[in-house]
Amino acid sequence: MIPFLNKSLDMGGSVLFRGAMRPRLAEFESLQAEGFEVTSKREDSDGGWLMKLRHSRYGDATLVCMDDMLVPHPELIDADPWLSPLEAEDVKACGSMVSVMMRGQKKQVLRDRKQMLTVLAAVMSEEGVACLDHQAERFWSRAELQDELSHDADLDIGSLFTTHMVTADGEYGDDEDVPIQWCHTHGLSALGLWDFDILAPGDPAHPGFFDHGRVLAFGMMAGDAKPGGTFDITNKGSVALVDAKKFQSTAASKWTALREHDESHRDKRVVLCEPTGWLSRLLHKRATPSRWLRRPLDETALHQFSTEASDLSAERARNTFKQLRVIAEETKELQSLVIVKIRYKTDASDPDNPEYEHMWHEVHELGDGTIQATLISQPFDVSGVNAGDRRTHGLEDLSDWSVVSPLGMITPRYQTPIRLFREKREEILEILAEAEQSDDA
Repeated sequence: MIPFLNKSLDMGGSVLFRGAMRPRLAEFESLQAEGFEVTSKREDSDGGWLMKLRHSRYGDATLVCMDDMLVPHPELIDADPWLSPLEAEDVKACGSMVSVMMRGQKKQVLRDRKQMLTVLAAVMSEEGVACLDHQAERFWSRAELQDELSHDADLDIGSLFTTHMVTADGEYGDDEDVPIQWCHTHGLSALGLWDFDILAPGDPAHPGFFDHGRVLAFGMMAGDAKPGGTFDITNKGSVALVDAKKFQSTAASKWTALREHDESHRDKRVVLCEPTGWLSRLLHKRATPSRWLRRPLDETALHQFSTEASDLSAERARNTFKQLRVIAEETKELQSLVIVKIRYKTDASDPDNPEYEHMWHEVHELGDGTIQATLISQPFDVSGVNAGDRRTHGLEDLSDWSVVSPLGMITPRYQTPIRLFREKREEILEILAEAEQSDDA
């Protein structure tokens, strides 16, 4: 169980509109046609306004438009990893916004946050460009929001926070092994947890690196990962969670210089460091950023997701299977590889409470609720199944999927590469064709 998920939290977001002209209150009275009841409204002398809404399914929400409301800074937009380049430019062109405030009513953080996105989409209507989740500090483009709301799965935990990458400079600027000097999150502290920093990450572009953060976030929610403790992210990698203030005052200057320690990167934040034993703590040895996270990602390592976390991911994979079929067809021109993770009952598991081994397969055909695929790796504790076996599986055993494309990995949790392909399809195909001709020559 992850008790933290079963909470009702305050949430907020904004819908961004093109141009500097402030949207008028009357424009949003049309929300009544979407099932919203206007319970009260107020216009101020300076032109700002407030509208309170009630919906039988989504609960109460407050819309606010103020005269001095500031749109997001371009640097925040450029740093968002979820936006494609064209989406980022569209967001930068926005000069006004309307904010939404509401409280979760389902007492499930992931489900409530998705309901807020549904309300933001209704406010966006035909005129809005994108929306901003205030707590996660991440943007949702119109296209990404439509994709997310096209299925019933809960929001993925990775959408509750965003990750910023700061490029190396100064002493580390010419070091090819340290292209990113500082990777850090925003959004977890807004949940009452801790945002985290990774210094000099070794493989930040690898999709598995994103799963490091998802495992850690689930661990924080379960109470297993907290400042001052040690936490296993994979079966081959553990980290110590060192309070950012303590790290900044005790670590070597070559490490503290890699991160900023301002108001936005100081409180409710930890730095992921090398685990230390009792002797190191007794001798007050300085904290050192995790060596494991500074190395390339180990493809054989298994992320330590709890059963409940795995179940949430599997539910999302199954609910987005229709999207997978569409994406697999679209990316054939990119010669993409489609892989799926299928679960098998282990030999040692209790029949009344089965345990599963989840293994990757290369896909040959995606049917209407069926998957024909070949097992890639040898199982540990499943007899009668071997690497190279080709079988047809039902959706009930699907636990994850991925499309490996030249533009990046596309998963149930991250689909920016497919939106980029849709935006610049002809240009991308031309570049890939030229690269292929160059290789042949």
